[in-house]
Amino acid sequence: MANMEPDDDEFGMIEPLISHLEVEHHLIEFGQALMRGPSSLTVTERELIATYVSAANQCPSCAKSHEAAARQLLRDEWELVSEILEDVQTARISERLSQVVTNEDVLRARQAGADDSAIHDTILIASMFCMFNRYVEGLAAWTPKEAVLSAQLAERLATRDRGSRLRGFA
Repeated sequence: MANMEPDDDEFGMIEPLISHLEVEHHLIEFGQALMRGPSSLTVTERELIATYVSAANQCPSCAKSHEAAARQLLRDEWELVSEILEDVQTARISERLSQVVTNEDVLRARQAGADDSAIHDTILIASMFCMFNRYVEGLAAWTPKEAVLSAQLAERLATRDRGSRLRGFA
């Protein structure tokens, strides 16, 4: 049961943020700056990080929504998402993306071509999703049970730009 009564059919962190506009703007701008702003990481790489961290944190709402966005962005390579969720060490991703975790991993990522921006953004995206995952789970926010979210939601997540508002991502 959700710890907040939903007003409509929005799910995950969307409904609580819409209900608390005093924090919505700040969190959305923070998220958009990291997920869509300038970075040496591609938008797809950032969605893959969000998916992996959310799945590891056992937050189905965030994991499912960002998995859908990553699959949309990957198009013909969409199976890569399943590979990452099954075993990130054997998934077909760049070494620089798979190695940013410990100091030794950062060194390996640097050797594989990751710059300060990629390392910073990877760590901050992972940290941001730890916070967002706890927010969604702490509120017991409603999450659809479908394994695959609608193509419309995936499209909204995959194509939203830095200036998007949360409701409807428009």
